[in-house]
Amino acid sequence: MEPKDKDKNKDKNTSKDQDIRDDVKGLKDAIKDQTELLAKLIADQKEDKKEDLKSKDSKKDNKKEPVRRLELVDSRSRDVKNIKQIMILPSRYLNDQEKELRDFADDIYIMAQVLETDPRNLKMWQRFQDSSSALKKAMDTATAGEGSEWVPTTLSTNLIERYRLIARVPALFDEFPMPANPWTLPTSLADMTFYYMPESTSDEPTKTPSTKLTTGDLTMTAKKFRARSIWSEELNEESIIAVLPRIKENIARSAARAVEDAIINADTTATHQDSDVTNSKDHRKVWKGLRKNAIEQSYSADLSTFDKDTTLARITAMGKYGINVDDLAWIASTVSYNKLRGLAELRTVDKYGPNATILTGEVGKLYGIPVIVSEKLRNDMNNSGVYDGSTTDKTGILLVNTRMFALGNRGDWRLTVKFDDDVDQYIMNVRFKKAFIPLDDVSSEHIVEYGYKIS
Repeated sequence: MEPKDKDKNKDKNTSKDQDIRDDVKGLKDAIKDQTELLAKLIADQKEDKKEDLKSKDSKKDNKKEPVRRLELVDSRSRDVKNIKQIMILPSRYLNDQEKELRDFADDIYIMAQVLETDPRNLKMWQRFQDSSSALKKAMDTATAGEGSEWVPTTLSTNLIERYRLIARVPALFDEFPMPANPWTLPTSLADMTFYYMPESTSDEPTKTPSTKLTTGDLTMTAKKFRARSIWSEELNEESIIAVLPRIKENIARSAARAVEDAIINADTTATHQDSDVTNSKDHRKVWKGLRKNAIEQSYSADLSTFDKDTTLARITAMGKYGINVDDLAWIASTVSYNKLRGLAELRTVDKYGPNATILTGEVGKLYGIPVIVSEKLRNDMNNSGVYDGSTTDKTGILLVNTRMFALGNRGDWRLTVKFDDDVDQYIMNVRFKKAFIPLDDVSSEHIVEYGYKIS
């Protein structure tokens, strides 16, 4: 081969080698780029997962926050989430900011109802928003809805708690929230029977006999209590603010007195036991109260002779239902309580100091049983323990096993206001529903006792 041809072949081989090197380098660069891109994608995915986990944790925390129970000693600050949640929580689960918001919500709700306007139209709303750091902070995060979730739509537990504090007699009994009306609840729960269980020595040991707990049920039917109040046409926001505390106190106190009156004196028979109860809408017609149950079943006695023996006999008459003093309560009228004070056996508040429960109305103990004074136990009855309009100088006293009666509560309290064009007045209505029943067959179980003819 000529030298010239050899040089040409050499140049061709060199060119091919360079092409191969270029291809390898290009491949390496492509692999490097793909590797870097893949690494970036993996990193991005990991970061996305971290963000998702943080978001889920945050949502989880936010979901649990409103129901986290705070004790009174818990001073940690936390954001208030929603007015509707703090409206239904008891005071012991709320911090100071939430209590401030709840009190405001009650005031603004009543004000808006009376003036028939949206709460956000009130001057009171703006003043509170400017002065309350809790509300202002919450409202800043709710601009999309313009704070609609902060508009109160009902009365809070604050009013109900105040009602329970005033309601001395209703506070004696267990109260059940009623998920429906009427509502059936199990009763007559038999005691469980315990057996000796020997060591098992076989593959199929004998089973322990079971105890049937529920032997009956009762139906609670809540009855509506309703009150009306008349307001002048000239009412305005500033004048209502001055009387708001009295309005709330009046609602709670009036409701407590009505329920207490019904528990003691109500009667559902066509002719009421007391001749002055004739209006079909009288709250003393909602159910059979303690006095009616005792009279109807002859669980009653003449106490014209009032001493330690005749009062002690009332406990004895109740049999097994009068054994445990923790289950019992005396309900005395103002007159019969003063008669009790003459008995040496009555341990009064000054004699058992720190154990006095003045806030619930207990003013003493007779034979270890608390004495509750109620103005609703009449002082104007006749010799048979009822009112007849003729003989009106006698009173009575009740002894009740409080665990054998129950109250039912159906739904929230409602407050509405309407303007009557015919008389140019605002009419406020307050409504709530309650039930009261014996938890056993009162015709055969001596769960209440009534002493009458006390001068």
